[in-house]
Amino acid sequence: MSEAIIVKDLKSKQFSPAYALVGEEPYFIEELERLFIEKALDEADKDFNQHVLYGKDTDAEEVVKLAQQFPMMADRQLILVKEAQNLGKLDAFEKYLKKPQPQTVLVLSFKGKKNDKTIPKVFSKGVVFESKRIYDNQLPAFVSQQVQKRGLKIEDKALIMMCDYLGADLAKIVNEIEKLVIKIEAGGMITGDVVAENIGFSKEFNFYSLNGAMARRDKTESLKTAFYMAQNTKTNPLVLILGQLYNLYSKALTVQFLGTSNPGALASALKVSPYAVKEFQTAAVKYSRRELAENIHLLAKYDLKSKGLGNSSTEDGSLLIELVPQLLRG
Repeated sequence: MSEAIIVKDLKSKQFSPAYALVGEEPYFIEELERLFIEKALDEADKDFNQHVLYGKDTDAEEVVKLAQQFPMMADRQLILVKEAQNLGKLDAFEKYLKKPQPQTVLVLSFKGKKNDKTIPKVFSKGVVFESKRIYDNQLPAFVSQQVQKRGLKIEDKALIMMCDYLGADLAKIVNEIEKLVIKIEAGGMITGDVVAENIGFSKEFNFYSLNGAMARRDKTESLKTAFYMAQNTKTNPLVLILGQLYNLYSKALTVQFLGTSNPGALASALKVSPYAVKEFQTAAVKYSRRELAENIHLLAKYDLKSKGLGNSSTEDGSLLIELVPQLLRG
């Protein structure tokens, strides 16, 4: 069952006897856990009828015994088992669900890879929700949705900056958006300057500005940005810079091979947001195919250097300043 349907049911007080929340993306699981706690019981009924357990501290048989009990002076009881991947003997739930206690809402959260094939079988009479990790090209849509839910707007540059800097840590993304909600009036716009000022990196010198300058092959801006970032390697880790530049050059090379300028087709082929395509197109024009291939090889070489292979003393900041002119060929 999709998250949207589960949310709709919970808000209308429609409950299934059991739910299995399964998957590698913890954010959606934790959001549903929070919603079950919020919607399943009235505040007055929670003291005696809300049970939040952890898989490492109990077992399936004990959970079933609790589920079979009747609620105390309430319409239902909620049993939420977090980290249920640590439970054994899941077959106990299969037996329970053949005749579940109708006034119990049982929720088991299995975080991590979905390796246990018994879960769909056990919950054939319950609801299984799979929380899948989202791909990088899905991040802009997620960020936009979260921004809109909070009554704000976001410009394209700010959207790309947030996705690039925060990555696929959905909980962190939402937390940073919540910080911006406090600072921006309802209906206001999240700009690139707002993101730079409030999400922990320099307004002028950051991953986004370095990638843009390198894509344009702007030597002055690239070196100036690289020099600044090299002085602040704690907030600008070399491993992340190398990853961003590899992404830039490898996707620019793909753009050249594809031979199309259609943003929609490129976004689909590159598995990125349409907002990000322009930068890759720029790099595809500014660098030859051979140069892009050589830059990818050069980045791999410096990745090894950053890990101490063929380099015993040069610090990350110095490696960055050494690398950038070579990528620009000047």
